[in-house]
Amino acid sequence: MSRQCRRRPANPAFACILACVALLLAPSVGRAQGAEELGLNVHEITPIAASIPTAAASGVKWVRVVAWWKWMEPAQGTIDFTALDQHVNDAVNAGLSVLIMFTSIPPWANGSSRSYDFWGGACSAPPSSATYFGAFAGAVAARYSDRVSYWEIWNEPDYAAFWTGTVTNWVDKIVTPGVAAIRSGDPGATIMGPSTWSNYDSFQSFASASCSQLDVLSAHFYKASMAQVYTSLDSSEFEGWMQSNCNKPIWITESGINSWAVGETQQASDYVAAYQGSLARTRLQKFF
Repeated sequence: MSRQCRRRPANPAFACILACVALLLAPSVGRAQGAEELGLNVHEITPIAASIPTAAASGVKWVRVVAWWKWMEPAQGTIDFTALDQHVNDAVNAGLSVLIMFTSIPPWANGSSRSYDFWGGACSAPPSSATYFGAFAGAVAARYSDRVSYWEIWNEPDYAAFWTGTVTNWVDKIVTPGVAAIRSGDPGATIMGPSTWSNYDSFQSFASASCSQLDVLSAHFYKASMAQVYTSLDSSEFEGWMQSNCNKPIWITESGINSWAVGETQQASDYVAAYQGSLARTRLQKFF
C-alpha cells in the first residue's frame, strides 16, 4: 500500500485510477489481450461509488480489493460483508476480475487497544491463535468463491503498520491457516504472497518461508520510475534468487509514482512503460 496514498487515506483510489486512463490511450503493443495484464488497487474501507466504474472505464481488467479483517469482524464471529460485497459485486458487474487481499487484525484477536489508529500499529500485532484468521479467511472465501479465484495473503508483512511479528509468526498465524481455509472451499484457488514492499531481504525471507504454500509470488515496487522497477525485478538479487529458491510466477500488486511529486504527465508516461514492461516479461503475469 503506497506511501503516497497513506498520506491521503480518505480517498486512495483516484490518483491511481485517473492517471491510468492515459495508459490505455497509448498505442497497443504485444499481446492481443491488451490490458489483461493490468489492474488497479481500490483500498477503501468505505466504498466510493465511482471507484470501480472508473477503473473499468480506464480499460484495465483487474482490481485488487481488501478484506479488512479489523473492520469486517469487529467482534469475533460477527462479520460485516457490506463494503466488500459492494466492491466485489461492482467489479464483477463491470466485467473485472478480482484479487482479494487480506490485512489488518481486530483488537479481540490480538489483545491490542480498541483504538482505530490504523497507522499507529493498532492492528499489526499477531493474533493469539491461528484459528482466528483461518476462520475469517474461510468465511470470506466461502462467500466469494463463485466470483473470486485469486487471493493474496497479507499486505506488506515487512511494514510495521501491517505486521509486527516475526516471519515465523506470519507463516504460523496467517499463511498456513489462511491457505488451508481458502483451499478447503476452493481447491483450485490461486493464492499469492508475501506482498512485501521494495526490499530484497524481506521479500526473500517471507517468500522462502511461504513458498511451498503459494501458487504465485507477489511483491510491491515503489521506485522513482518504471525503468527502475524493471531494473529491480530483473536483477540477480530478485530474478536470480527466484530461479534458485522459489521458481514461480510473480505479480506486482502495487507500484506507481507520485503525481503530486512528478506531475500527471510523467505519471501517465510511466504507466505506459509499466504496461510495455509487463508484456516483455514472461514471469511477470500481472501488474497493479
